[in-house]
Amino acid sequence: MGTVGQFTPGPIHLFATYRGNPDHDYLGTCVAAPESESEKFKIPVMNDLGGRSVPFQLVQDGETWMVMATMNRFSLPSIQNILARESAYGGGLNGDEGSETGFARGTLYIGVSDWSLTLINGYTGTPSAGTLPAVLPGGRTFYSANVRKYKESTVGTRVLEVAMAIELQNVFDPQTFGFNLYTDLTPAQAQEFLVLLN
Repeated sequence: MGTVGQFTPGPIHLFATYRGNPDHDYLGTCVAAPESESEKFKIPVMNDLGGRSVPFQLVQDGETWMVMATMNRFSLPSIQNILARESAYGGGLNGDEGSETGFARGTLYIGVSDWSLTLINGYTGTPSAGTLPAVLPGGRTFYSANVRKYKESTVGTRVLEVAMAIELQNVFDPQTFGFNLYTDLTPAQAQEFLVLLN
């Protein structure tokens, strides 16, 4: 196999990319590295051959991810932009954070006013990336992000922290009739994001 090792991605940098805009917007870094979690869905198929309690077969029914991120070093305008994305039809172009236009309720979100989340491994392409640095991806881009929960905290007179539960959904591809959820990035692709930190 030759790919078993230990990996140290380093600080994880968060970026947002908006529909119709190729520029990447730096969000920040977290207090502790963000935790990514996947949930895969299956529909149970019951049949008397298998009994009444255990599925005879499972039908694949998609996958979603959730990223939990708590940041104390971040771009406040970028966070405000994310929170305002769904305030107006067409991606928050006429809306403001904390309000909705008369066209916001009932509109479609995926592929319209959502955004892409990219997590970049700070040590990508360096010897610090672990025992097999070339195997560690440069990061991961999720195609459709949606802030499900948001929290601000300055408890104990600390610096402002923002915490977000970001739900990541599939985007329908009319070319293949499939769905795209995320793609792993090469170290070279990750460098395109990392230059934005300077």
